[in-house]
Amino acid sequence: MSMSLMDRMRVIWEPWLNRIDRLLQEQWLPRYRQLSRREQQLLHGAGILLPLLVVVFGILLPLHDRQLALRANVAALKQQAAEAQMLAGMLAGQGKAGIGRRHASVMASVEKLGKRVKLREYMTRIRPQPGGTNGVQRLLLQMKDAPYASLVRFQHALAQDGLHLLSIRIQQGSRAGFVHVQAVIEG
Repeated sequence: MSMSLMDRMRVIWEPWLNRIDRLLQEQWLPRYRQLSRREQQLLHGAGILLPLLVVVFGILLPLHDRQLALRANVAALKQQAAEAQMLAGMLAGQGKAGIGRRHASVMASVEKLGKRVKLREYMTRIRPQPGGTNGVQRLLLQMKDAPYASLVRFQHALAQDGLHLLSIRIQQGSRAGFVHVQAVIEG
């Protein structure tokens, strides 16, 4: 014979409920009756106020703080997206202007530009890459926790200096406004 879910729940919870009922009847209720009327009213008020405080300070305020933090994140991300759109337009317009220009050393140019826009300290790897033809040099560049605003200035400086950004991968950094970057630069 199979038991229903309610019967199973009753079998599980009945011993606990009996213990709690016995504890209420034998210990707490006699103590409560011995209290004066004013002390009983104080307990009633605390019984109402305590759960209300738990809900407000334990649930609602942390949710509100989280919502504010997410809104601030969204604002920072919108600003970054607008800067990226602006840079994409600039790179599309200026990319062809520097095609004939060749650099003696792409690595030296990238390091110089990195120092100029204060990104050199975030560069973790600068390594030559195979695949350049007709004297064109390629370079792999990696940055960790670089400020996004400085990265936009760096990309603009690359375009102005006639260096081409073949590919770039940007990932969110450890905090808002900072990114991890892996790029291939050609010049």
